[in-house]
Amino acid sequence: MLLTTAAVDHTRTLVANNRLAMLPKMVTGITLGAAFELACTRRLWEAEFNPAVEIAERWFEAYPDAEEVYHRLDGAAPRQPVPLFSSPRFEVERIVCREYLGTTGADAFQMRFRRSLVGNEFPNNLALALSKVFFEMADNVVQHSTEIEGEPALGIWGYHVESRWASFAVADVGRGVLRSLHSVPDYLGIRSAKEALDAAIRKHASRRVTLQPGHKGSFSTLDKRLADLNGVLRFRSDDARLMLDGRGGGYETTFANSAHLPGFQLVVICALDPKPTERPL
Repeated sequence: MLLTTAAVDHTRTLVANNRLAMLPKMVTGITLGAAFELACTRRLWEAEFNPAVEIAERWFEAYPDAEEVYHRLDGAAPRQPVPLFSSPRFEVERIVCREYLGTTGADAFQMRFRRSLVGNEFPNNLALALSKVFFEMADNVVQHSTEIEGEPALGIWGYHVESRWASFAVADVGRGVLRSLHSVPDYLGIRSAKEALDAAIRKHASRRVTLQPGHKGSFSTLDKRLADLNGVLRFRSDDARLMLDGRGGGYETTFANSAHLPGFQLVVICALDPKPTERPL
């Protein structure tokens, strides 16, 4: 079984219902989005002393790139230094603080993503636009994951690029979209994580909209820049998930319940060819 984001979600449901015996002992691969969600899930299981953490550990250990995602979330240094002007197939970094996003390290990370896209047939202007979306996703963690802007919860950002195909993701184990919106009076009427995702993603609600007139919301550019790239966007926070599927022209929106997981995770898949799917790291 390939461990996709949907499979991780199903795994959490099985664990929440105490059905560990139904989990596979091994998997055939792990996608970028699945690795990000599983890393956050593993931290939750560790805090709860849940025996499912041992299964997650086996899955990670079989795939070093996926395990790197968890170790980076946990604050570990990278397995090996990444050359400054390289164009890796896969890379992940920790989001430390607001100042980090203004450093040469974060700039170089964003630049390597752009170089990887160009090296895999994405036009220069498109690669630049996607790298800007990627940065905005990371900045969202800094802005909203805790009560103190600029001091984010544990968070990571990363990418996986292949020929004419790319996936990039961010994840944090912070307060989630609902609590972030509830930090301003305008959104106290939002009652659930599902409503919060709908408000933030489709209606561009943000506490910044209230605090800074003219701000367009954290996700206001995502759908515009990915509309022509067969984009699939998966958002997950607390006990809800939202998928925007642009593979059929225009975005099809799907909401679903999700076994509770603190924080916020977002994974994007896009491609120059139609109907892209998740691919293993």
